[in-house]
Amino acid sequence: MAFCVCLQGKCAGSAKGMSSLFTTLLSRQHIAFTNCLEFHVSRFGFYFDPKRCNFKVLAQIQVVGNHCELKEGEFLLFISLTGLWRRPRHSVPYAASRDIISIDHSCFYISEGYNLVAFDMEREEADIIVYNVYFG
Repeated sequence: MAFCVCLQGKCAGSAKGMSSLFTTLLSRQHIAFTNCLEFHVSRFGFYFDPKRCNFKVLAQIQVVGNHCELKEGEFLLFISLTGLWRRPRHSVPYAASRDIISIDHSCFYISEGYNLVAFDMEREEADIIVYNVYFG
């Protein structure tokens, strides 16, 4: 189940699994930098810029098989302005949690080290918020 809610220029969303929006985007674009024959999206976040009327999708992939130059758990970014998929400018920590929560221009999730990650979709940078609580 996925949702995206926009109110007064602020968007928030959450997704579990792969939505039809992402499936459509993926099927329309061949990812030229990869030789992957099979992979799937394990989680994704979404950002909509109401001023420019464009959007970005941050997707973490799971590779099927071993003939792929993409790494397991790697993130890809879809930019609607260019219509292309690419790797984010800066590294993105592995997402261990099942969900990525999208609020305004940031995607939030729990990293492998059980820290809160805030990935800024405009800057394409991750900020790690360290805490000592385990959410199972």
